[in-house]
Amino acid sequence: MKNLKGAQSSDLERNRIETLAQIGKIENQNETHEFKEALELYVKPLGTWNVPVIKTLDNEEKIDHEKKEEGDVEEVVDRFLTSKDKLNSHDKEILEEAANELLIKQDNTLLIKTVNSFFEAENKLTLEDLSFLNVAANQFLALKDKKALKLLEIAVNEFLESPKESVLKNAIYNFFENTLVLEDKLSLNNKLDLGDQITSEDEQTLKKASKKDKEHFIKIANELLDLKAKEVLEAAVNNLLTSKRKKVLLLLGSGGTGKSTFNRYLTRRLWECAKNDMTQSIPLFIALAPLEGLINKNQDFIEAYLRERGKLSSDQIKELRNRKFVFILDGYDEIAERERHCYDSNMFTEWKNAKIIISCRPEYLGEGSGERFWPKENGKKGFQELTLTPFSWAEIEQYIKNYVDYSKKNGSKLPWDAGRYIQEIKAISQIEELVCNPVLLKITLTILPDLGKRGISQINRIVLYDVFIKKWFERAQERLKKIQLKKEEREAFDRLNNVDKESFTNHCLQFGKDFAFEMFVNNNKVVVNYDPINEKITSDWERFLGNTDLELLLIRFSMPLFRRGNQYSFFHKSLRDYLISCALLDSLKDTSQATRFNMQSITPEPAIQQFLAEQVQQIPEYEQKPLFDFIEDSIRNPNIQIASANAITVLSLASIQLPVNLSNIRVPGANLSNGNFNNLQFVRADLNKVNFQNAKLKSANLEGASLQDVNLTGANLTDANLRHSNLQGASLRIQDLRKLVLHKDFEEIISKLS
Repeated sequence: MKNLKGAQSSDLERNRIETLAQIGKIENQNETHEFKEALELYVKPLGTWNVPVIKTLDNEEKIDHEKKEEGDVEEVVDRFLTSKDKLNSHDKEILEEAANELLIKQDNTLLIKTVNSFFEAENKLTLEDLSFLNVAANQFLALKDKKALKLLEIAVNEFLESPKESVLKNAIYNFFENTLVLEDKLSLNNKLDLGDQITSEDEQTLKKASKKDKEHFIKIANELLDLKAKEVLEAAVNNLLTSKRKKVLLLLGSGGTGKSTFNRYLTRRLWECAKNDMTQSIPLFIALAPLEGLINKNQDFIEAYLRERGKLSSDQIKELRNRKFVFILDGYDEIAERERHCYDSNMFTEWKNAKIIISCRPEYLGEGSGERFWPKENGKKGFQELTLTPFSWAEIEQYIKNYVDYSKKNGSKLPWDAGRYIQEIKAISQIEELVCNPVLLKITLTILPDLGKRGISQINRIVLYDVFIKKWFERAQERLKKIQLKKEEREAFDRLNNVDKESFTNHCLQFGKDFAFEMFVNNNKVVVNYDPINEKITSDWERFLGNTDLELLLIRFSMPLFRRGNQYSFFHKSLRDYLISCALLDSLKDTSQATRFNMQSITPEPAIQQFLAEQVQQIPEYEQKPLFDFIEDSIRNPNIQIASANAITVLSLASIQLPVNLSNIRVPGANLSNGNFNNLQFVRADLNKVNFQNAKLKSANLEGASLQDVNLTGANLTDANLRHSNLQGASLRIQDLRKLVLHKDFEEIISKLS
């Protein structure tokens, strides 16, 4: 048996190693040079999260409340991953000590403090939990009460007079129903719950004890009551630990704040632990953008992923379901179908021992969208949010030092040392709001020494991206000049440089805009799949990713693109979004119906909206005119309404004053959240599905406007004219409705809303 046990352990361990090795291959596929560099530059991020607290009013604990905390993201994630789901032997000893004090002092203060210590800071007891714990405490006291023993003895005597199984059970229930058992501290249901604690084995024990002398019976009955009292408390705390177990952590942060870098760092750290200890959770990092065909498809996503990417068999996957996992799903904002219930539509319930971390930009999730990530098992209690905060100056300086050290280690010559970089950055006014973003900080460090040479004094986000992308192409151009090219490749390169030294950069920039825009209009792709063998003739991507045109080939090799097999994507989604905004801005020169500005709504892409708004703020007024023209033209031409909605979205976000008279315009689906539209005229305008969340519409004239499915949550509609408007499907909060109570057309508005 000893040898058999040893062989079994060996087989299990070998299977574990083989499976881990195969999953490891998946991880290695994800390790790109760019992310390896990002990990070298890694600075521990800080973040904010909510912790539950109980507010005291009039010396009574009355309200559950949440308080915002700030600190080390890694520590919060570690607490999420290692939180208890049941009591261990040491915990039970601590709980028993608190229970003894409860019995002596008849005060549950220490008990609550002790139970709270079993939970992490983000998961402390709520009023509902305290109520549940108080019931268990009272049940404990009832079982330990001296009256309990006497009443139990009476119950057993009743049984002895009529020795049937049902009689003993009924007698025990009668004992717990007795008004003398802790008097009014327990409801009848809570007392009957205690009756359910007595098992058939307990009944047999009492029966045997009753056949002996009274002293023996009292001893056995006391032991049984003590045991049940202990079990009641332990069961209650274990129930709380299970019901409050965090299963899903949503990691939020705007573009470039380091979500992916943190996820990869965490994966690498957990991976090292898993390789050496089979009790540790296996981390699985999954970039979601290339997997749109698998994610949110009402199937077991993890199984599908392991089959497709890991080439694992059904038996291996079945074995893995018993393992502890951490699924790290990166870039939820980079998939199109974000509106589905993530937990349910990916069947994460099939992985009982898994914890899930999902990263996403918050602007891609609507209000209340956290519910879509709640685990099926315990809903809101099993869900946690954590938001990465911008770099502080201390973090900025640490990143700069890491950048300089990494460059030296890899033989890259930098013009400045760390101190000079820090000095130059601090000398630029209002730079902190840019460099507090890790991606923008990296771009700044890359281009900062050259900015002076280019005569640029004012630095903003658009300047950083513009100079970075151009410098990228200039470096690619210099590289192509130095390396050995075939004759036909050299001729193609010369043609790309046939005008001036900026000709090559302009070709690359135009390619980047065209490719990024094609991704946008082609189902808003972040990753493009292109098989040069099977798709060469039929694919729309041939003109970008084909290998027959040498000029195209040289340009593509000079782009900031990743290639993994047949998949192509930009190094960072923000580069794609910036180039899309540039392509859209260029298209303003064409105000026809065929303009790019009229091809695709920018509403689903807040990042593109923001880039466009910042660019429009920096161009002269005469170059902004096409945006106003699109809005005006939509009155006469319904086929220009995509451009019109895009235009008003950008102008609103850029805080550029709109005309007072916007009557009859067509801007369905526009994003006008937080905008100022006080006193504007929207008479008979098509505003269907417009997002007016938190917008100012004071005294706005919306008479006869079509407002179907409009979002008016939090909007200020004071004195707004809504007569004869179509509000079918409109969204308002209760407090917004209260504001409308005094509206002279209130009854008409409510009838339309209903």
